[in-house]
Amino acid sequence: VETSDLQRAMEDESGMYLDWFFDQWAYLAGNPKLSVSHSYDAEKGTVRVQLRQTHKASGLIPRFQLPVEVEIATDESRIERIWLDGDEAAVQVSVNSAPRYVAVDPRGGLLARIDNKQSAAQWAAQLTSTHPYAQELALRGLRKLEGTSRDGVREAVQALLASPDAPMAHRLGAVEILAQWRGPEDVATLLSVLSSQRGADGSALLRAELARGLGSVLPSEAVIKALERLLNSDRVDKVRARAL
Repeated sequence: VETSDLQRAMEDESGMYLDWFFDQWAYLAGNPKLSVSHSYDAEKGTVRVQLRQTHKASGLIPRFQLPVEVEIATDESRIERIWLDGDEAAVQVSVNSAPRYVAVDPRGGLLARIDNKQSAAQWAAQLTSTHPYAQELALRGLRKLEGTSRDGVREAVQALLASPDAPMAHRLGAVEILAQWRGPEDVATLLSVLSSQRGADGSALLRAELARGLGSVLPSEAVIKALERLLNSDRVDKVRARAL
């Protein structure tokens, strides 16, 4: 079976002409890099989402043709699809209020590197998306924040880690974020949550990630004591190994 056989089968089943798809994904090189931004016009009650291909198209690396999904969340969430077949594309959508966030590729269907430009508060709000991949993207966006841009969402990330009702994937992501930020209040939260997880109903998975996170911050007496306690007394081998 060759690629051309797969193409014919897909064309027969879909009734669509797919040369463009197989050219860019099977026969040519590279992968798309996208820059995405959005703006809100309160007077018109609209959100404009702008997409731009930022990779250098030359030789075997093409300008890609892509259906790009964006989730626009206000009081409710909606997904819009933008067809990108040149350098740029945009969509303008009527909304009832300013967007809480705009998630790009919320269901994880694109083989693309995407730079989604939105505020720290919007990345934090994106954690409430019903799409797990959009939630993961939100954690990545928060992880990249620098300097004072972290201040407005630091308490939200700390609360996410401390919440027993939050999905475990979110709590593990919050550990990584706070360990990377490594401010005094971030380290204090890591230590506090670690202490709460030492009981019989504590999560070994979370303790192991907390040990890894604390091992990456600047050492202090409190951090060293916490890791030594895990190493000497935790009942799970993986946790002791991370503490080491």
